[in-house]
Amino acid sequence: GFESHSTLNWLDEEYDFRARAFLHEVIDFTFPDLTVSCHMHAHPQVNYMIDENGHIDHHVKLVGDLHEMGAVLEIAGFHNYTDSVKGRDSSANAVKAEYFPSRRDLLQDQTILELCEFLALDYFLFDFEPPEICVQDGGPLARFV
Repeated sequence: GFESHSTLNWLDEEYDFRARAFLHEVIDFTFPDLTVSCHMHAHPQVNYMIDENGHIDHHVKLVGDLHEMGAVLEIAGFHNYTDSVKGRDSSANAVKAEYFPSRRDLLQDQTILELCEFLALDYFLFDFEPPEICVQDGGPLARFV
């Protein structure tokens, strides 16, 4: 297991290297290789809405944010669930915050550009704000904004 490190200096020094290595593992991951199943959760979310022919899967009727789950269920015709349903939100998870902190400031520009290219469809189809470097001239998303 991991040892607890209050400053996480060991992680800061290798953060970009680890992030880029994981990105390339995810890109090289092929289905249905379930031996590395966590990698499939790192793929763009839109991948799971597209069928084998490249069309939006016929089962997808509505897309909503987990923070708006009650309203989405109401729109979908599930009444009286609006107060009791909450989506999973790991942003307040103490273990994740300690061992897997989100530190964009430690990523090199090249890593950010590679992430933007890999996640481009998610940036287009969902309400995700791309990093500024990705929409600047020469960035992978510049021609689409």
